[in-house]
Amino acid sequence: MVIMNPNKTVVELLIKDKLTKKNLIFLEHTFFTDSVAAGITCYKCNRSNNLTLDHIIPKSILVDFGIDVERTYDEENLLIMCRACNQIKANHLDFSIPMTKYLLEKYMLIV
Repeated sequence: MVIMNPNKTVVELLIKDKLTKKNLIFLEHTFFTDSVAAGITCYKCNRSNNLTLDHIIPKSILVDFGIDVERTYDEENLLIMCRACNQIKANHLDFSIPMTKYLLEKYMLIV
């Protein structure tokens, strides 16, 4: 299990604490299962079935920023959506999600 240092800023965690792919999958799975167990529903339509994990800033865009998506975990970039809403959003930025602009600015500070 990966233990993150609470004294580090998010930017420091993104840059310095590279995770193994196995740990990254574990962290994302834990976020998803904890969210579903807490009763979180789809961010867009409030459905509670066929839920998926969405990356607010798609991984392909993070790669364009030079971020190693295979080894970087940022919980702020995760969101629960139903499969239908996630497929509609697809690999695009959705500026109706308030975190989108904040995350883009944060990632631009990293590079």
